[in-house]
Amino acid sequence: FYKMSSFLPSAIKSLLFGSETEDKTPTTETTATEENPDDPCACCGNPCTRHPNPPSYLRVDQTRSLPGTVKEYNRHLFVCTSTSQWPVKFKNAPEWPIMYKITMMLKESQVENVLLSACNLSNSAGGDGNDVIVFPEAVRYLNVTEKDIPSLFEHVRTGVIATSLNHTLLSPDSVHVYVCVHKSRDKRCGVIGNMVVDEMKKSLELKDSELAKRVTVVGASHYGGHKYAGNCIVYPPGDWYGRIKPCNINLILNQIAKGDNSIDPSLHKYWRGRLGMNKSEQVAVGATW
Repeated sequence: FYKMSSFLPSAIKSLLFGSETEDKTPTTETTATEENPDDPCACCGNPCTRHPNPPSYLRVDQTRSLPGTVKEYNRHLFVCTSTSQWPVKFKNAPEWPIMYKITMMLKESQVENVLLSACNLSNSAGGDGNDVIVFPEAVRYLNVTEKDIPSLFEHVRTGVIATSLNHTLLSPDSVHVYVCVHKSRDKRCGVIGNMVVDEMKKSLELKDSELAKRVTVVGASHYGGHKYAGNCIVYPPGDWYGRIKPCNINLILNQIAKGDNSIDPSLHKYWRGRLGMNKSEQVAVGATW
């Protein structure tokens, strides 16, 4: 479920659209009527009066096709910092030792296809370090300190969990939504991202308790594509979405509740790419929609 580092064209098609025996009849775009309860914005005006609207002065790219806007990567690290007040770039911030050390180690080792972000989750109690969450292995290392970074980096390099470090595996039923809220890096994500986080948490409170128990919504630092704010990544399976706003966050939650890897047609225009896919593969998927 988490292993997505290699794809063939037929595998991509099956992964996102189901088996070859499924009905491939094209769907038409639904008009904004009360008869479309699955689209929370179907009845919203423009601008919407039912949900908070991003400020009009924020310039979000609304023209470029989104599939193919994710740089290929096979692993994503999130360092828990208990805050969203991050510096513009961690490579210039040694006062954030874990983020700074991992950033420099990635640069010096020239390990490719690895993303590193901070997130505002709280750290585990009883230590002076930072928790580090790694996907696609879905492992959380607890209280990582500077002396632990070489062992952590072996996981980054090989994909093998560092059993010498204190860690826990994330529940296989859990889903983690990382929304870029890095305001010091770009105001678009700082403003729109926080609106998305707030609205998504409110919506989860109104949905069934089982879904709310499974889904964690997290603010994250820069991972790419501020001009497509709001941006979010859903792990697993590592799908990226752009141009998300409070009006349409329920489309993301409905996709999660559906519980499979095929992208619902309501999300096609927001989908940017996926963990383990290169840009050409992402574009090929988008071309079939």
